[in-house]
Amino acid sequence: MGRIALESFDAEAPVATGPDPEYQAGFVAGEAAGLAAAAAQETALQAELVQTIADLNFTYSEARQDIMQALRPLFDQVITTLLPHCIDAGFAPEIAALIHGQIDDAMAGRLTLAVHPSQLNAVSDALQSLAAPPDLAPDDTLTPHAAWISGGAATRHLDLDTLMAEVSGVLAAIHTAAERTPTHG
Repeated sequence: MGRIALESFDAEAPVATGPDPEYQAGFVAGEAAGLAAAAAQETALQAELVQTIADLNFTYSEARQDIMQALRPLFDQVITTLLPHCIDAGFAPEIAALIHGQIDDAMAGRLTLAVHPSQLNAVSDALQSLAAPPDLAPDDTLTPHAAWISGGAATRHLDLDTLMAEVSGVLAAIHTAAERTPTHG
C-alpha cells in the first residue's frame, strides 16, 4: 500500500515578513518629510486666504460712504444750480396754474395775489391768459419765490424758497450723515 503523508503542525520558526529595516527607516523619513511639506503648504495657503479675505473686506459702510462721496458733486449742483433754476423758471407758471385751475370754490370771487416786487412783471405776464386775472400786490416781506393768494374767506400760501431750502437741507444732511458714518472694517 501506499504511504500516507500527514501534514505536520509542529511549530516552526517564524519566517520574517515585511520590509527590511533600512526600507522601513526610509519610508518613515519620507512620510515625515511629506507631512512637514504639506503642513508648510497648508500654513501658506491659510495665510494667503486670510490676506485675500482682508483685501475683500469692503463693508457696507465703506461702500455707502464711497457712493455718497461720488454723489456729492451731483448734490452740490442740484442745490446750487438746478433747484434755483427750476424755482426761477417755474414760479410764475405755478402761480398761474394755481389760480387758473386749482383754486377751490372757497376762493370764489375776486382774488388778490401778493408777491415779492421782483416777481410782479413775471407773474403779471403769466396771468395775462386768464379771463379775470387777480389783483397783484407787491409785498416786500415775502421772499422772491413766495406768494399769498387770497379770495373770499380762504388764503393760500406758496413758498418755493422754503421748499428749496428744505430740499437743499435734506440733500446736505444726507451727505453730512454719510461723512459721520464710522467704518469698523
